[in-house]
Amino acid sequence: MAIAFERLQELLRAEGLAFFIDPVRARIMLGGVGLHGTYHVGIALESEGQFLQLRSLQLLRCTPDHPHYHAVMEVLARINCQYRFIKFALDPSDGEIVLFGDLWVADNTVTPAQFHTIIGNYLSALDVHSFRIRQTLETGEDPGTIRPEALLEGLGDALPPELRDLLDKLKKGGKSPGGEITEL
Repeated sequence: MAIAFERLQELLRAEGLAFFIDPVRARIMLGGVGLHGTYHVGIALESEGQFLQLRSLQLLRCTPDHPHYHAVMEVLARINCQYRFIKFALDPSDGEIVLFGDLWVADNTVTPAQFHTIIGNYLSALDVHSFRIRQTLETGEDPGTIRPEALLEGLGDALPPELRDLLDKLKKGGKSPGGEITEL
């Protein structure tokens, strides 16, 4: 069964994402702005739609002669051990740091709920961890995993009041429709 290129476009539209279509191959490029930067992502279908790959484009660079190369490699390894779907890699030929999200669709298909989860996990990881890697590139020190609460505090008044109120209730031990939330 796999996934057709047209179906991939439908899934992206359902997420409200604008994108560019490669006129030659089954590839899509999209871009966006996160809390920590502007990002470009390529999405490719390979093996007749049986393999779906998300790949960051021009994220960061760290050549082997960079003074913090080893610290960056350690951060990439730490992040990769925490996640199943995404993996950071460093291309030794040019030092490009890339985030991959690979999915073997095989003889199945991708549901809208799966795709929503895939896109959400990929894009949030791209934003949060690129910040961590960038800090390590600049300082040689790993700032560690960034807690979601710290990200929200950095937004100040940028959050809509309704969302800020909901987050405050959850922090105080409130209940959500899905049950009790003990941490953000």
